[in-house]
Amino acid sequence: MKFATAILAFAGAANAAKSFIDFSNGMYTIPIVNGTLDLDSATRDAEHGSNINTTLAALSSPQLIDMAAGGMPGLCVPQFPTRKTYCRTRHVPRADYLRALARFLDWIETGPDEGWVPKHSCKALVWGEAVVSACTTRGPNPTCRDELVEAMRELDVFCALDLGGDIKVSRWAKRYARHHVRDSLDTDVVVGALAADDEEGEGQGQEEWQGQN
Repeated sequence: MKFATAILAFAGAANAAKSFIDFSNGMYTIPIVNGTLDLDSATRDAEHGSNINTTLAALSSPQLIDMAAGGMPGLCVPQFPTRKTYCRTRHVPRADYLRALARFLDWIETGPDEGWVPKHSCKALVWGEAVVSACTTRGPNPTCRDELVEAMRELDVFCALDLGGDIKVSRWAKRYARHHVRDSLDTDVVVGALAADDEEGEGQGQEEWQGQN
């Protein structure tokens, strides 16, 4: 019932909301309002420089993980006490995704926010046709390199290397995701579903999210 309510709430705002297709490459802060992403209120973060930005576009996934685990800032122990994994059906260009992931890791390690996601919002890195994001449906939440890399590795395993997906970490009211820019509307519904899960609670498992966009 709460899931259906989230869909209806989103449907009422869909006409007014822009899409990730309208966003240029970069990191964005996007408020979550009534269980949906308020893309019209998204703000683009200022650029910050790092030598990682221009070197990772062509790296394979194992190389990227090796570099991410190489002792750079943002070290943490990934914490997924309970989680639910949603697989999407739309393919995500691997090269765009790896660049988005690399720049998101760069933001965690060198950005002015020190990896913190503001309360009731998402940090979304758009690059080409790919989006990598971290969201919190409650208060401010930290992200860290190892946790993001582990989340993306789980999507590789349970979904596919070239498919999008969402991982909701119940205890922390936090979500990691990757998806195609055309899946922005689906992202809103998934965020609504995950917010409803926060209230009802859930165990660990995997589901397939059938994108309709």
